[in-house]
Amino acid sequence: MFLWQQNSEINTLLIHFITALIAALIYIAVTKIRIGLAEKKLTMGNHFFVVGSVIMVLLIGFFLFSS
Repeated sequence: MFLWQQNSEINTLLIHFITALIAALIYIAVTKIRIGLAEKKLTMGNHFFVVGSVIMVLLIGFFLFSS
């Protein structure tokens, strides 16, 4: 099977779309958080970064092992 045939399967396309959507949502969220922090409307503790890291590890594991 050629790579272009495997890359055009619906499962592959769906995973790519979900990954791009999650990346875009994370980018938008980080941008809004940075603006809030710059305007001093928002404060953030260390637990936020720990929870974010755990979520990212879980998402990476989900995408790696869900096939």
